[in-house]
Amino acid sequence: MLGHNICIQQPCFIDGEQHLILGDNIHIGRHTEIMADGGVTIGNNVVISYHCVLWSIDHRYEGDSLPYDKARIRRPIVIHDNVWLGRNVIVRGGVTIGEGAVVAMGSVVSRDVPPLAVVGGNPARVLKFRDAGRYAQNMAEGRSLWREDGVCGACQAPGFFLLDAPVSHRTLARHIWGSLVTRWRLFVWRYFSDRDFRLRSSRNS
Repeated sequence: MLGHNICIQQPCFIDGEQHLILGDNIHIGRHTEIMADGGVTIGNNVVISYHCVLWSIDHRYEGDSLPYDKARIRRPIVIHDNVWLGRNVIVRGGVTIGEGAVVAMGSVVSRDVPPLAVVGGNPARVLKFRDAGRYAQNMAEGRSLWREDGVCGACQAPGFFLLDAPVSHRTLARHIWGSLVTRWRLFVWRYFSDRDFRLRSSRNS
């Protein structure tokens, strides 16, 4: 299932297109590989940079042959709206990336990412969270990279400009406080995610 305003730069490898669901306003960079046989869903306003890998199946290594047998295990991937994957990001099967999340280049995402989280590393971990107030304001005012129908906001739209990286003047106390806030938000997200999972499991049993 395909939305509109989808830009897939070539060359790009996509297998299992019948299991790939794309929303509106999506950019997929060159040399990205998507194995969709296990199910891949990508929301609206999503940028996936060059050389990324989304792999939604796995081999069974505890089967009837070595190093693995011919069974393929489905592990669906879900990427919610307004997500940005940097260059060379690998997303393993079974992962959900929450709305508005940012994944730093070179990261390996092997577990779920909370909404508005900025993650990086191998395995990817939460570094901080985006400004929720600014995010909500941009959403309310409809501010998006995609301004024109049929024009990719990530690679075709004009108006990009350069800025110097901001210099951090945070004191040690503010740095510690920021780290504690990030850990608290992550703890709350995991707690409620685990609780919802337990409730769904008890209802299904």
